Parts: sequence; structure tokens; C-alpha cells
Amino acid sequence: MDSQILKYIEESTIVGIGTGKTINSLINSLPKDKTYVASSLETSRILVCNKYKTLNLSLCGSLDCYVDSADFVDSNGNLLKGGGGAADQEKLMMKMSRKTYIIIDKKKRIDGFGECTCAFFVLPCAMTYFQNILSENGLSFSLRMCDKKIGPIFSDNGNLIFDVDFNYDFIQNSMNICGVIANGFFLENEYKYSIIERKNI
Repeated sequence: MDSQILKYIEESTIVGIGTGKTINSLINSLPKDKTYVASSLETSRILVCNKYKTLNLSLCGSLDCYVDSADFVDSNGNLLKGGGGAADQEKLMMKMSRKTYIIIDKKKRIDGFGECTCAFFVLPCAMTYFQNILSENGLSFSLRMCDKKIGPIFSDNGNLIFDVDFNYDFIQNSMNICGVIANGFFLENEYKYSIIERKNI
């Protein structure tokens, strides 16, 4: 466990834990005397299997700190998340937390998101409606599909996940679209967090 990250966790009682390979690699080193709130079923499963004390997110009103990673960080400190399919809950946890720490590998820092896709979490019943809106806006997209069964992937909250070519204006207006629950873009001045950058994590 990175000493800086461990220090932040040691100062906390209730700690939120994100989702993804970077976070999974840290879980075994977490102190055992804290209560952990997972951002996804998979993170919860790993915490429970390693005998950590956990609290369900729905029963938690605030977090002392939240530790997560990101798919990419741009030159302005904005984040793209959603590769792990949990950005809807991760946004909630950032808002709930007094302090948020984002751990990234240096190679995940890029100049901008123009060549990236952004994840959108959408109610299943709004699938065709949302696809029509994307087409009307000239945006390329794909519905995230499962490779272990026939059909789409669902988030832990039962939402479909669309990967859409990054378009800042569309993202900013997307929460006005009925059926859209969340997207994977985190604006630095809206979601307050500190970025911890490391090599080869």
C-alpha cells in the first residue's frame, strides 16, 4: 500500500472504495480496523472475501474519504470513468465523501478526451429513445455487450451502458435527457478530488 494513500485511510473511519484493477490491487493492503463502503458488487465481493467490515452504500449517508481510480485524466484534471461499469454509484460516493483521492498511472494522463468514448448509464426502457437522440446528434456509439452471455451488460443498478464518442456539449446537456441516469465524465470543479499519480500501478 502506498504510504500516502494509507495515511489518508488511517485518518478515516468510514472509507469508500472504488472499482477497477488499480483499486483491486490495493484491497489486500487495507487496514482491517476500518469500515468500507464499496462502489460496486465486485468490490464488495472482494472486500467480504478478504474479511473486511463493510457497510452497504444505501445505508451510508457520508464517507470520511473515498479512494478510486480513473480511466483517463485530461490536462485540466477532469476524469473519464465508467470502464468498470460503476460510474453511476461512484459519482454519488464522491458527493458523499469529505475527501476523494483518485489514483492513476502516469500513462492515463492525456491532453484531452477527443479520441475517447464516454459511458452513459441509461434505463433499459429508454434504450431506443436514447439511441435515436444519439443518431440525431450525429454521435457514434455502441451498446456495451457481454461476452459471456447473449445480450447487453447491465450496471449494478440495472442500467444499460452506452459508450459514446466524447462530445463535451452533449455530455453537459445529457442529464436533461429522460432515461439517462449518469455519465462517466467528472468535471474537476464539480467533483472535488485530489489526484495521486504513480508509475506502473
